[in-house]
Amino acid sequence: MNYESMSDFEINKAVSVKLGVGVNSGSCMDYQDINKPSVPISQGSFPNKWVNYCDKVSDAWPIIIKNEIGINKLKCEPLWIADKGGDYVRNKNPLRAAMIVFLMMQND
Repeated sequence: MNYESMSDFEINKAVSVKLGVGVNSGSCMDYQDINKPSVPISQGSFPNKWVNYCDKVSDAWPIIIKNEIGINKLKCEPLWIADKGGDYVRNKNPLRAAMIVFLMMQND
């Protein structure tokens, strides 16, 4: 799958699905229509929590740590590289790169 061509919204939604959290699809469609990248989820005591793994460290960091995804700034380019094993992604947004690596790991 070509994750690089996906919007932040689509990546956020795919990460939520891979994590097994319920995506509130009714609100999801309304929110996507106004071009916001956050995804509404239902999980435990948070029935309407909005997550944005591509832009919020508080949402992405637990995934990065649990899956041991490395993130480094490239010195010669204005890009970050996220990697785990043989999977790696270069992007100007380090959290987006890490979430793409997470999705790639799920398909290995």
